[in-house]
Amino acid sequence: MKLVVPASWSKLYHMQVLDFGYFKQVVFPSCEGLINLRHVVFIIDVDIPSIGRLTSLRTMTAFNVRKEPGYELKQLGNLNKLRGELRIRGLGKVESKAESLEANLADKEGLTTLLLSWRSDGASPEVEAEVLEGLCPPKDLTSLTISNYKGQRYPSWMHDGGPKHVNHLMLDKCSLKPGPELGRFCAHLRKLIIWCCSWDALPDYMEQLTSLQGLEISHCMNIRSLPALPQSLENFELTSCDEVSMSLCCMEHLTSLQRLEISYCKKILSLPVLPQSIKNFKLSTENEVLASSCKTAGDPDWQKIKHIPYVSIVEHFLPFMHCPEYIALRVELPAEFLKSVGLDLNVVPVHFSR
Repeated sequence: MKLVVPASWSKLYHMQVLDFGYFKQVVFPSCEGLINLRHVVFIIDVDIPSIGRLTSLRTMTAFNVRKEPGYELKQLGNLNKLRGELRIRGLGKVESKAESLEANLADKEGLTTLLLSWRSDGASPEVEAEVLEGLCPPKDLTSLTISNYKGQRYPSWMHDGGPKHVNHLMLDKCSLKPGPELGRFCAHLRKLIIWCCSWDALPDYMEQLTSLQGLEISHCMNIRSLPALPQSLENFELTSCDEVSMSLCCMEHLTSLQRLEISYCKKILSLPVLPQSIKNFKLSTENEVLASSCKTAGDPDWQKIKHIPYVSIVEHFLPFMHCPEYIALRVELPAEFLKSVGLDLNVVPVHFSR
C-alpha cells in the first residue's frame, strides 16, 4: 500500500513523531518546515526529498540513494543525531570515496546497526572498494551488514580506525573472501552470517574467533569444506550449500554447541561425530538414505545423534529455499515485520522428533 503525504504536512513545524505503520511506501512531496521532526517510523520505504534539512532526526531506519537532487548520499551528512538502525541502499549510485565521505557516518555516534547495500547497481569493483572505504561506521557500532559488495578489497577501517565492538556481522552476496583484516575486526564477534557468497572456502582463521557463538552459512554454492570452528560456538546453521561436504569435518571439540541445523546440502551424505553438548538437531534433506540412517535405530548416523534430546528430520524439498525472492526477503525486511504478518521464514515442517 502506498501513501502520498499531503503537501500541507510540511507546515507542521512542531511535529516530532511520524509513524506510518505497515504502509509499503510513503512519499513526501516536501519536508520543508518539519524542522522539529525526530522520529520517522516505517517498515520498508519512505521517500523524503532533501532529508538532510531534518537535522533533529533521531530515528530513520532506511535511506535509498538516488541520482536525483535531494536524494544524494550527502543528505545524511548533517543527520548526526541518528541512532539505532540505519539501512543505506543503492550505493552503486555513489561514484567516489569523496562522495561517500560526505555521509559522515563516523560522527553518527548513536548508530548501533548499519546495513550497506549496493543492490547490484553496476558500479565497478574498484569504485565499490573506494566507496566502502569512505563509509567508516561510528566507533560504537555493534551490528554491520554488507550486501552485494563486489569490491576487490575490504576497507582499511576493518583493521584500523573503525568500530571496535561489532558483535554481529552479515556478509550477503559479497564476492571477495575476507582476508586477515576480518579476524582483527571481529575480535568481539558473537554472530556471523554468510549469505549467497561465491567463495570456495571460509577464512581459515575461523577457529580464532573465540567469542563467536552463532554461525549461519546459507546459499554459498561453492564452499566445499568447513575449516576448524571455534570452541565457543553454540548455534550453527548450514543451509543450501550444494558443494559442501562434512566427511572431513571435526565437530567433537565444539563442546559449547547446543543447536545444529543442516538444511538441503546435497553433498552431505553422512553426519560427522557430534559433541555431547548438543540439545537440538534439525536435518532437512532430499537424501532418503541419510534421512533413513538418522531415523533407524542402530544405523551409523542414528548412533551419532541418539544422545540428542530433540531431533527433527525433514525429508521434503522446499523450492522456496532456493528462490531469490525468498533470500532477498530475509535480508531486506526486519524480522519483527515478517512475524507481525504471520511469516516466520525459519519454520520448516517437522516430520520426525523424539
